[in-house]
Amino acid sequence: MIKNSLYKFSIFATLFLIIIIDEMSYGIIAPVLSSFVMDNQSIHLLSYHFNIAGRDLLYASLLGTVSLFLFISAPILGDISDAFGRKKTLLFMIAFSAVSYFVCALGVLLKNIPLLFVGHAAVGFTAGTASISQAAITDVSHHEEKVYNLSIITLALCFGFIAGPLIGGFFTTYPLSHSIGYASAYLIVTFLA
Repeated sequence: MIKNSLYKFSIFATLFLIIIIDEMSYGIIAPVLSSFVMDNQSIHLLSYHFNIAGRDLLYASLLGTVSLFLFISAPILGDISDAFGRKKTLLFMIAFSAVSYFVCALGVLLKNIPLLFVGHAAVGFTAGTASISQAAITDVSHHEEKVYNLSIITLALCFGFIAGPLIGGFFTTYPLSHSIGYASAYLIVTFLA
């Protein structure tokens, strides 16, 4: 009985951690993204003559790319998780997410906007871990525990939404090093994944 309870707890803890990291990752990147797209003094991602409307459009496009690819990939990844199993799908998504954030970090370091778009598209493709984690929690929960366990998912989502921007703002203000600068947030998310 105790062994079964510990096993179940480890499953739930892992799934909640996956949800927190996924939601926190997006929140870490948003403040950093706005800072370096609008910064025309230290990073020189865009030329000095690039107006504020163009910078706003770039920022919205980069954020929208994540959402667009999440919208496209969610049903595909749901079918994949049904066919190959939740665990294998989540492991693939986490590994691919780490690679995706590293591509974004390279895009920042190399000041390459197309590479940033590729990285953000890949991030969006792998950002659907919350729905697969929900399905996994539903699969292993007894009928009377489902409502409680699904409410804990909401708590994990909220924690990720709160912690992410705080961490992202911190690394925007205090990057890991001046040579890495804005890429430090992407590298932190790569490490978390």
